[in-house]
Order: sequence, then C-alpha cells, then structure tokens
Amino acid sequence: MGTKDSERLLKEIETKLRIGKLDSGLLFLCSSLSFLFGLLQTLLAGVQTITYFLPLLVFGWILPFYLGYVKGALLDNSVIERSIGWIYLIFGNLMYLANLISHLIPRLFPEQPIIGILAAFSPFIAGFLFGRWLTKFVGKIFEICDKKLSEIELKITDSIAQSAIYFSVAGSFYVLNLPNIVSADFGLTAVILVFIFAGAMFYSAGSSYVKKIGRPYRVLEKAGKPKIARFGRCLSIFSLICMVIIANTPNGRHFQTFISVLLPFIVGFIFYTIFSAKTEIIFEKYGDTMEQNEEPF
Repeated sequence: MGTKDSERLLKEIETKLRIGKLDSGLLFLCSSLSFLFGLLQTLLAGVQTITYFLPLLVFGWILPFYLGYVKGALLDNSVIERSIGWIYLIFGNLMYLANLISHLIPRLFPEQPIIGILAAFSPFIAGFLFGRWLTKFVGKIFEICDKKLSEIELKITDSIAQSAIYFSVAGSFYVLNLPNIVSADFGLTAVILVFIFAGAMFYSAGSSYVKKIGRPYRVLEKAGKPKIARFGRCLSIFSLICMVIIANTPNGRHFQTFISVLLPFIVGFIFYTIFSAKTEIIFEKYGDTMEQNEEPF
C-alpha cells in the first residue's frame, strides 16, 4: 500500500469517527430530552401536562430522532438528512425554551402587561437569530462529514428551516394559549392550523428534493418581483406581530379578530412565496451533465 493510499485510508477512518461522534451527539441529546420530558411530567404529576409538552415531544425529540438518526444515520446514511434532524432538534428546543421564558416573565411582572406582550416575541427572535446562523451550522455538519454543500442541499436546508420555523410558531401559539384552545377558541385554532399547513408544505418541498439527490440537475436563477415580494413579507410580519399581541390580550381573543389578521398573513405569505427571487433546481435525465450534485454519504 502506497503513501497516498495510506493517507486516504486514514482520512476515511477519521471522517467515519467524526460522523460517529456527530450521530452519537444527536442520539444523546434526543435521549436526554426524552428523559427530561418524562421527568417533568412525573414532577408536575398530571396527565394534562403532556398537552403542554406536546410540541417539544414532536419537534424536539420525535422528528429529530427519526429524521436525523433513524433515516439519516441508520437507513440512508445521508448527510443532508442528518442535518435535517439537527435543524428540527435545535429549532424545536430553542423555540420551546423561549416559550417557557415568555410564559414565566408575565408572572414575574403581573402588573405590567406590556412586558408580557414583549416577552411573547422572544420565541420569534430566537428563531430569527438561529435562522441567520443556519447555513454556517449545516455547512459545519457537511464539513465534519467531509462533504461540501451543493445548490440542491442549500435548497433543502432553506425549505426545512422554513418548515421548522412555521411548526415552531404553531407550537408557540399552542403552548401560550392552550386554555383558550381547550375552550374552543376557533380563531386561535385556525391560526395554528395555518402555520402547521405552511410548515408541512415546506417540509414536503424539502423532502421531495431529498428523494432526488443523486440525479443530475441544473440551477436556474429567477429574479422574481422584489417590490411585490417585499410587500408580501412586510404584510406577513406585520400580521404575525398583530397575532402575537391579540393572543396575549385577553379581551382581544375573538374569532373575527384572529381571522381579520390571519387573512392578510395568508395573502402576504402567498405574495412573498410566488414573487420572491429564488433558485430553482431543474432535474435532468440521467446521463446529462450534473452540476456539483452529491450522493448521500
């Protein structure tokens, strides 16, 4: 065996060891969160507490464990699916931690409702900050696995991140307003279902690209219509801010009130999705030129 062969073999062994540590880290965090979930439910002593921890159970443990470890590590041995598991793990737990903070702050300052309303925005701020760091985070996972992010994997990361954001927002409204949902607050339920639908739509888009990894493709840049897209984005953000304020104002929680801000959000969401500049992946037939497309590890 030559020197180059020995160096290549050593590099492969080191890469597999790093990947093993990455998978072990994900499994350890999922197991720890599962233990914490059971411990908190036992300490709080009530079957009703499971309803509060439901978003954490689904987005902070089940999805990361299944997508990141079972599919990413055991079944498909895929770097991008490992990354998807980590995205859901961090988004789910970060948003839930922010939810707990926003839930405790109003109790510490019961005579100052404005502080409670401001605290309600902490989950969205946490999600925004992690979203800004997301590409570097996923790039680090690919670096550990001795891979480089391609255009299709960036597209998948973007779709899954938006999916995690919408699922987390739905979980935020669910946790902070559970008593109102139980009392058949249909307006708030409609808001949660819309965010779940948006999250499912982006997850479906991302997973469809995952299934096509390995096929040749070309990248098509679409300029879109920036002014209309910017208007849609501002309208969605403004509507979301109104939803948070309404959800944390007891006298404002009415079906008509929620619908009046939900419809502008949907319109803004559609405008932003359709008219924003985007990178479109066009898949070619096998045998055509393939542009920096990577097989699962």
